[in-house]
Amino acid sequence: MSERPDPIQALWELNEYNKRNPTDIYKYRSEEGKVSELEPLLLSLECKLSAAEFKLKLAEAVTEADNREFKVLENKRKINIQELSELRREALMRNDELQEAKAEIERVQPLGRDFDASFSKRGRGTKDERVTRDSPEASRRGNRTRTGIPTSEARYRDRHRKELGRLTANLEATTTKAEQASADLQKIQQSTSKALEKLNTKLAKKTAALAEKERELSIATEALATKSSDNCSKTNKFLEIDLRDAEAINNASRTSAHAEADRIKKGIAKATIDLEARLNVSEHKNDGLERKCCMFEDRYSEQVIASAKKEEQIIRSVVEERRSHDRVLELQRDLGKEENRFFELELALQDLRHQFGVDGE
Repeated sequence: MSERPDPIQALWELNEYNKRNPTDIYKYRSEEGKVSELEPLLLSLECKLSAAEFKLKLAEAVTEADNREFKVLENKRKINIQELSELRREALMRNDELQEAKAEIERVQPLGRDFDASFSKRGRGTKDERVTRDSPEASRRGNRTRTGIPTSEARYRDRHRKELGRLTANLEATTTKAEQASADLQKIQQSTSKALEKLNTKLAKKTAALAEKERELSIATEALATKSSDNCSKTNKFLEIDLRDAEAINNASRTSAHAEADRIKKGIAKATIDLEARLNVSEHKNDGLERKCCMFEDRYSEQVIASAKKEEQIIRSVVEERRSHDRVLELQRDLGKEENRFFELELALQDLRHQFGVDGE
């Protein structure tokens, strides 16, 4: 199994990197828009949150690796226990074979003693039998017996000797195998016990190290959570204060803008009413002058000319009044444009608020 990095060392290196590069996460931001004063705080909080998530994932990976190693050690221990049980069964089988061989030897030994006793009794004869055996006829018969087919006693004795040798060889082989199996069993038991002790020691060390790492991780997580909570509460307070200030400024600017717009509207309405009244008066005068011109045109040509001049002047004044009225309309259009620009600025302000997630300026 490959070596795993120490999680505490990795967390320390990550913290040192964040300290060395506090503005690395927004170094490549676009220069088109202005960075808010609260945005670095939000970015630092997001960076700390991502670091905490990375620490948590790293701790989970280390815990999972330790669990896998513990399972592998447990499987090895089970395999060693199975091998030990199989060796024990084999040793018991060898022991049973040894006991059976011993029982067979004990069963055959009385037969051998009886055969030796009967053979010794048969070997003792009387003096007559010895004389008979010493006679020439017995000598010829004995020679024939030794040179011919063996007797039943000799065959029985040879068979008994062969059987006894075979049983002795089997006993020695079985004893040797049993001793070897016992020695192998003892060696296996010793090696298994040593391996189990090593595995238990290693498992205890790994468990203790894992518990220590989990405790350190929990302490670091709690400290980070406490620090993040404090920073978030401070940031929220700052944001609330800035939001109240922005709302107050916005309300004041909106009130002043509305008051100015109302004043301009009232002035325009008053000027329009005055112009209409003057226009009506001018039209009324124009009608009267036209009637008078019609009445005195034939009689007073000079007066007609004078009236024509006056009419021309009146027409000019009417044209000027029309021009002033058009100017008033242009002012009204400019006012509408200014109102539209004000509303566009207000919408842009709302978009900026939604973009930064706050209602600040």
